[in-house]
Amino acid sequence: SFGSCDPSLPVAFSGGLGIKASTWDLDYTQTIDVAGKFSLKWLGGLRTASFEENQSFSAFDGYYTYEQARSWDADAFGIRVGAAGIFHFTEHFGMEAGVSWSEMMAETEGKASQTFVDGGFACGAPPCVELLKGEDDNLHGSILDVELKGVWSAGPVDVSMGITSSTWQGFVKNPVPANGFLFSSESPPNDNVGFTNFELGVRWRFGSSHRMTSP
Repeated sequence: SFGSCDPSLPVAFSGGLGIKASTWDLDYTQTIDVAGKFSLKWLGGLRTASFEENQSFSAFDGYYTYEQARSWDADAFGIRVGAAGIFHFTEHFGMEAGVSWSEMMAETEGKASQTFVDGGFACGAPPCVELLKGEDDNLHGSILDVELKGVWSAGPVDVSMGITSSTWQGFVKNPVPANGFLFSSESPPNDNVGFTNFELGVRWRFGSSHRMTSP
């Protein structure tokens, strides 16, 4: 209620958050032997990325039920460059550490809704629904990838296992900013999101020998 509340009433609420993110890369790579057991690999290419986030909130204060939802998605395209160092412990096993940077252009759209199911503040005839939409077709952003993995090589087949950290910035920002309620401002939405995960991969190289430095 406006300006006061009943402390004897319980407040029940629930919320949810879901994120989907994916990339597709087309790269050209070249490996150069620097020393007997150390190689340097560089890459350049193109990347597409998609991002989607959904948020939900529902609450009941003993009198009224409130529901809120936000969702937005972005599609991006850009260039990708990177480098990695490979240290060969044996002929068939090595450790690879690398970093890549993607400069992206993106377009995004989103919407936010608020429903006063049973009425409430500024709601005359329930249910009352408020809906906001927003979009941006000229967003700049970037993706930074850092990885560390072990690579086992046997003929044309490489098997790798390691950890990857990725930071998406700029184009993942919600295009519909939150509005303050009852003259209370809200913090601006985040413009970056990070992912860290373990990774297992298999690579087949055509026309190569068993050495990891083969193209």
